[in-house]
Amino acid sequence: MEKKLWRRVWDLFLGIFSEEGEDDYDPVHIGGMILFVIFFTALFYWDLWALLVYQGGLFSKVFPFLEVLLTGRTLQDFGYEFFWDAGIFSGWLTNLIALSFFLFLAGLVFRLFKLTRGKTIPAGEEK
Repeated sequence: MEKKLWRRVWDLFLGIFSEEGEDDYDPVHIGGMILFVIFFTALFYWDLWALLVYQGGLFSKVFPFLEVLLTGRTLQDFGYEFFWDAGIFSGWLTNLIALSFFLFLAGLVFRLFKLTRGKTIPAGEEK
């Protein structure tokens, strides 16, 4: 009786490595998806950080820039002396690059959503 129990445990252990279960999932595919998710999460985090936080973020620069354009104030009123000492506008280039990258990603996701019409499984491949 005890020998049969150990035999069942051994067979169960060997069943983990059997070929029959490989149709259900692919470990390489799962590992690739984990790396994919980590990479794009980090990319999205960097983009939001560069857009909203770096050197005060983009939104802290919009209203002073509009004041320069629409009123009599100058860039020097906001601490701008030259490109490397931009005062409140320091980091504006990184903020604009992050904004353009964010808009590109949002457009890509929107286009992908329109192509799939909101479905996660393409038509014809449903089980």
